[in-house]
Amino acid sequence: MRIITSKEERRRLMKYIEIAADLGTQSTCKKSQRGFVIVQYNQIVGRGYNRPTVPDLCCMREAMTDQSRKELCDAEHAEVMGTLDMFKHHYHTTMDRSMIATMGIHAKVKDGRPVPGGEPSCPGCSILMLSSGIEAMLLWEKEASGGEKMCLYDMKEFNRRSLEYHLRHHRQKI
Repeated sequence: MRIITSKEERRRLMKYIEIAADLGTQSTCKKSQRGFVIVQYNQIVGRGYNRPTVPDLCCMREAMTDQSRKELCDAEHAEVMGTLDMFKHHYHTTMDRSMIATMGIHAKVKDGRPVPGGEPSCPGCSILMLSSGIEAMLLWEKEASGGEKMCLYDMKEFNRRSLEYHLRHHRQKI
């Protein structure tokens, strides 16, 4: 992981975070609005935001009466939608094109604006992006101290950290 400290680089990358956040405002998710863009050579080649697979099934959380399951949601994550968009519109669903210099950029949205989110946490999305050939992932993260940092992850490290997060937070109690 590389923490982005250069003001110029942060300003350039924040423009993509703002575009991803703008997409996230289209989300109807009741838990968390998210947007995602895939950038290659300074061009957006994939766009997505989280949304329910079937609108009538959103949101299953409202029917839960206990905490027996952390995640009862059929939503398609923004990263999945962005990756599908990339293959549908730019790569014609073939994986033989070069994915060199391809970076995913995730944005959390609150009150219509981008806000720092959490650390890598979704193994499903990280595995999809890694398998699709996306090389890196940018997250704007909250720090425990209350500050924020912009982190650029190699996809293998992002995937490993997502799996570790999942193991720490979603182990079922016996």
